Amino acid sequence: MSNLVTSLIITVIGMGLVFVAILLLWGLMEIIVQATAKAEVQEEEQAESPALSTASSEESPAQSLKQKAAAVAVAFALAIRQATPSTASAVPERVLSAWQANALAVRVNQRVAVMQRRVKA
Repeated sequence: MSNLVTSLIITVIGMGLVFVAILLLWGLMEIIVQATAKAEVQEEEQAESPALSTASSEESPAQSLKQKAAAVAVAFALAIRQATPSTASAVPERVLSAWQANALAVRVNQRVAVMQRRVKA
């Protein structure tokens, strides 16, 4: 066999292995998705069953306490946000030296010149 045929065989084997690995990973992901989807459906069905409705009513005081705590935390965060001054007003304006201002002006003029350039017909 020539070197070309040998290299083509090696290339085909390598590409085949890559595609087999990709298909294997795809299959594993599908299995994981199906397993988690079934678990979610089972949890929803259990939550809707009447036997567990009494258990959920027992959890409602704890859940209402969590909701109240979350509401207090949001109100506290909003109060802190309104009490602190804005950082944008506290930042002093940047002062440019004459050299920096000149360099900035040159760059702006170059950009304007590029934008105003007309296309040759």
